[in-house]
Amino acid sequence: MKKFYTKTGVCFLLIILLCVNSFIIFIYKINEINFYLSLAQIIGAADNFDKSDNPDKSIEKMLLSSLKNKNRSQEEKGKDILKKHGYIKDFFIFKNKVYDLVLLCSLASITTAALFLVYNRHKNKQLNKRIASILSVAEKIQEGDYKFYKEKEDEFSLLEDSIYKSLIILRETRLAALTDKEEYKENLENIAHQLKIPITSINLMLELLEDNATDNNILESEAFQKIKKQISRLENLTEVLLKLARLDSGSIEMKKEVFLLEECLIHSMESIEDDLKIKGLLPKLNLNGIKISGDFYWLSEAFLNIVKNFSDFYPKVKNISISAKENAVYTQVSFENDGPKIPASDLKNIFRRFYKSNTNEGKGFGIGLAMSQTILKKHNAEIRAENTKSGTAFIVKFYKESTTIHTNKPSVKSNFR
Repeated sequence: MKKFYTKTGVCFLLIILLCVNSFIIFIYKINEINFYLSLAQIIGAADNFDKSDNPDKSIEKMLLSSLKNKNRSQEEKGKDILKKHGYIKDFFIFKNKVYDLVLLCSLASITTAALFLVYNRHKNKQLNKRIASILSVAEKIQEGDYKFYKEKEDEFSLLEDSIYKSLIILRETRLAALTDKEEYKENLENIAHQLKIPITSINLMLELLEDNATDNNILESEAFQKIKKQISRLENLTEVLLKLARLDSGSIEMKKEVFLLEECLIHSMESIEDDLKIKGLLPKLNLNGIKISGDFYWLSEAFLNIVKNFSDFYPKVKNISISAKENAVYTQVSFENDGPKIPASDLKNIFRRFYKSNTNEGKGFGIGLAMSQTILKKHNAEIRAENTKSGTAFIVKFYKESTTIHTNKPSVKSNFR
């Protein structure tokens, strides 16, 4: 019934009522004119009748005869007589009968509207039943039941077939994607575990070499220092791969807690604080006491990768600043630097896994920013990169939720100002 009250349904009903009433008025008008002409002819014939001229003919026979044989002169004479009494050939000749016409139109309108409503209700029931049938088939496909029995051929049959085929393809594609994702996660985890074994062995051998070395020149050589540096990078890579595997598997449940953004940022940079001090890249913070909701330690990991990405471009990057603002919809955190601009081709790809920009000069493995994006997505947040007048910026938006769980984090002494 709801469908009837649409603008189209009301207009359609009005058009039907207009047609019905126009037809009734048309039929009424034809009958009224015919009656008027017949009455005029009878009156004209009666006026001409003279008993002395027609002694053998009764007035009844004369009147009946006038109805059978059309006589223009009698008709015109009858019209003149009717006109004297107010019965002129107007739109409504017999005005005392207008009430009957209005009543007739009203009854026809009510009957038409009632039939239209009943028909609409019947059609809506059939439509709802058909839609429910299609939805039932869709739900069964989602549950893995591909049995499909077509009840009848109608205007929905082609749509039903198309939906049925599309849903099966989508479900099979989804299952294949989940299988591929699970295999990818397992492979990633296996690679990370397998890498840890030779890395640990190499580290032990390097330590033994340092303990037993008789020539300090070897230990201080550029080649030896490069080996140590690459081993350290491989260790970091295996840790990141393991974290990514855990995030992909969905085994990590992000906590819901409210804390100061400043505390989280300071905690995130503790592991690279010394390196930032040496480079003179301690970020300038302008956070206005803003709080965010999420998992304190995983968000620290996301922020760390962003700051570390800026730090990797030293000395081209000489200044880093972090600011925040909020409105009714989201809290925005902006990481900005004065370094080189990001090429347009990299802006869309910089958060893809293992993507390495040509401007990165071989630093990093292309997974730090990808991990940050994964973590932020799990916090109903998004991240994007953009170029500014003075350098580049990473913009993070945390979209607000209706409910949060409040906890308190211990205050952190800050060197970042």
